[in-house]
Amino acid sequence: MIVDRIAHLDLSDYYCGLNVVTGWGSYTSTKLILWQLGLVMEIKLEDAVFFMGRIIMHNMMEIEGGIRNVLDIFAYQNSLIWKNRKHKKLTGYGRKGKPGKERKNKGKQKQVKDDDAVELEKPEELDTDEKIEVMYMEAEETD
Repeated sequence: MIVDRIAHLDLSDYYCGLNVVTGWGSYTSTKLILWQLGLVMEIKLEDAVFFMGRIIMHNMMEIEGGIRNVLDIFAYQNSLIWKNRKHKKLTGYGRKGKPGKERKNKGKQKQVKDDDAVELEKPEELDTDEKIEVMYMEAEETD
């Protein structure tokens, strides 16, 4: 039995993010163990497995038939914290939206009768992704 790594958690991963593990190489089979779930899954070439590596202890073992390469796709929590700080610095507001902007009520809204005169508000002009991207690029040039 060949054990690839000791069982571990990926504590620096995004707190609600998924890991995607896919393998390639000359091996024929390996096993992924997800300890809290009590699962041992056989992983063959080109299989992809999604799981939450931050909360599920895992490791690979029993590599058979050659050399195994793995592509493990995930996002670090720190990179997303950095992005949120940078966004707030550039725009002046965080993930909750612009200051003073009311949040939408969840669920069903009260139905308005045709007889009632209702004045509709003009929608706010929203920043486009391109404008925000330009702000990020300009900020990186000054850093």
